[in-house]
Amino acid sequence: MRQTAGSTASGACAKCLAQNLDLGIPTAAADIQMGPGTLMVVGVDLQCCGNSAGAWEEDRRRVEAKAIRSAVDAHWQQQAAVIVSGDFNNVQGMVPIDLINGVGTAPAHRQLARAEAFHVDGKTDWTWDGRGTEFPSRAMDHVLHSAALEVLNATVFDTELLDAETRAKLGLDAELSKQCSDHRPILVDFRWRDSR
Repeated sequence: MRQTAGSTASGACAKCLAQNLDLGIPTAAADIQMGPGTLMVVGVDLQCCGNSAGAWEEDRRRVEAKAIRSAVDAHWQQQAAVIVSGDFNNVQGMVPIDLINGVGTAPAHRQLARAEAFHVDGKTDWTWDGRGTEFPSRAMDHVLHSAALEVLNATVFDTELLDAETRAKLGLDAELSKQCSDHRPILVDFRWRDSR
């Protein structure tokens, strides 16, 4: 997906943003037949870093989010539901998520909701492990879904936080998640809503 820079960045930042956007937007999508309906599933990986006000990276994230939402709208035809998930790198807040959700821009039946996922403690929701970095641990990976789907369960999966008995039962090492990535996956169980 390619997008031209139409941001508020100025001077050197605008040039950096334009050159960076020439590389495209990392995303992939597929239509999947699932039971009685078809899902449009979109995976995203928005620009990282830029943890300061006015950073070009945040401008890029917003441009990426708008382009992804436009592409979803353009292809959302007969699909019964839409899921957009991945690494949003939202170090400057929830604006990129809101742009893809369609908050304030899409009709109500085309807005997406965020599946609220928590670790096994039921309280913490970080998906980015910021230990030892300049970015604090926080929720930077998200699963967004349309109203045709109901969330039954949403969990941030982290082997470090599983109890020893569960790890032994699954044959998992406590350090596995940390060794695989600084990000933790979100597992979501959906079901079709009856009103589909």
